Amino acid sequence: MENGKQSKRVGAQILFVFALAINGFFILALEIIGARLVAPYYGSTIFVWSSLITVTLGALALGYGIGGTLSERNDKPKKMFYWFIAVGSALSFFIPDLASLILPKFYDLGYTFAPLLGAVILFFVPLCLLSAATTVAVQIASLQSGKVAIAAGNVFAISTVGSILGALASGFVLIPLMSIDTALKVMSGCLLCISLLGCMSCDSSSGRRSLILIASLGAVFAATMFLGKHEKFLFRRDSLYGQVEVRIVPRYGRCLFVDQLFQGCQLSPYAKRSFPVFDRLIAPLELVKSSPKKVLFLGLGAAVCPNLIRGQDVDITVVEIDPVIEEVAARYFGFEQGERVKIVVDDARVFLQENQDRFDLIVIDLYRGASSDPFVWTREMYESVKRSLKPGGIVSINSFGVLDVRKGLLDDFVVTLRSVFPHVVVYSQFSSIFRNVVIYASDDNQVSKLGQDLAAEGAVITDRHNWVDYKHAASAIELIKYSKMLYPRSQ
Repeated sequence: MENGKQSKRVGAQILFVFALAINGFFILALEIIGARLVAPYYGSTIFVWSSLITVTLGALALGYGIGGTLSERNDKPKKMFYWFIAVGSALSFFIPDLASLILPKFYDLGYTFAPLLGAVILFFVPLCLLSAATTVAVQIASLQSGKVAIAAGNVFAISTVGSILGALASGFVLIPLMSIDTALKVMSGCLLCISLLGCMSCDSSSGRRSLILIASLGAVFAATMFLGKHEKFLFRRDSLYGQVEVRIVPRYGRCLFVDQLFQGCQLSPYAKRSFPVFDRLIAPLELVKSSPKKVLFLGLGAAVCPNLIRGQDVDITVVEIDPVIEEVAARYFGFEQGERVKIVVDDARVFLQENQDRFDLIVIDLYRGASSDPFVWTREMYESVKRSLKPGGIVSINSFGVLDVRKGLLDDFVVTLRSVFPHVVVYSQFSSIFRNVVIYASDDNQVSKLGQDLAAEGAVITDRHNWVDYKHAASAIELIKYSKMLYPRSQ
């Protein structure tokens, strides 16, 4: 009999330690996945990450205080520990559904306040409850050992190890293998089941209620995952770099979107519009006299530009960081490798640093959703580009943004290019709100045939002094709103 009680106590202690570690795992995973959940609505900007980190730290601070205060007043701290986790994980289960309902309503609040308010509504309460469980765990451990400092150290060590595993699992396993929504629901569902099992171990009278809650969660999970309304996508997957979608858009045909922002398309025979910006990106080929011509594309997207020059006397190299984009381009947009077309899956800057080849034309289109990596706008980046050009070679760069908000960045970027190339010109394609801007740079004056000189005044952008992410954030929300209006999802 005594052995049975001892085994039960050991089992309960193992469950307690396991729940503490998984709780730490989930807190960190929720922060990382939360940023990816918000990105399709507000962009992958520094304000999104700052908002998530601020909300997480604020929730942890308040939760630690609440947990410590309440655990001193409760004679069953272990049951309180499990119920904090249960309620926090249950609320987290519905975050993806709530996000799609409320985040679009905050667009008018601007690129700084909108992600902060959205993060508060979605994540603050669940994170506060989950963190409260940690300080309750300190009380439980100190009652068991009688040594507060050792108990606190052990509890936070176990929780932190769980958080480390959560950070690794989010980036290396969960996001690559499943959608953001599924990952969050699976994690929160598992944590809820663990916490309810813990409640059962504390009080036999709560066992039936816990089993009913577990069964109810399973039913809700099945309903939200399989019985809910699903939009019709040809392809949809969360990659390491964004939410990749392929869908049919009326008037345009098959289109590629990353974080809900249009990237390119394969126009249907009945398309009512074309995209001359892609023709402008490869226009410098008309000035190249060598044969065969060698072209490097940094960024693949829907493979519009490589497909436009396929079959000509051109050797094509494409560098694309996201293997999911490579898969989509081949599967849905007719991109094929061959004797004269090759693709390298790599970071553009890493490729340029290691590249020994020289090209007549380098086309740069490195947007990822509503933003691009700030380090592809710097002087150091274009010094690497220049080393990969033949004498007289041309670099062609695509930019897209809000007219008024982005003008300062365009001036800074042109000034940056002129610190590397003696000749820089700009071609603009205007719409009522937005414009595509193609910038050409070369050490040969023939590039002046492609665009107009811009009397730009600004500062040189460098790796060490870089404000691009800040200015991108100013237009991220407007870009996403405009993309949704122009390219509505098929129902």
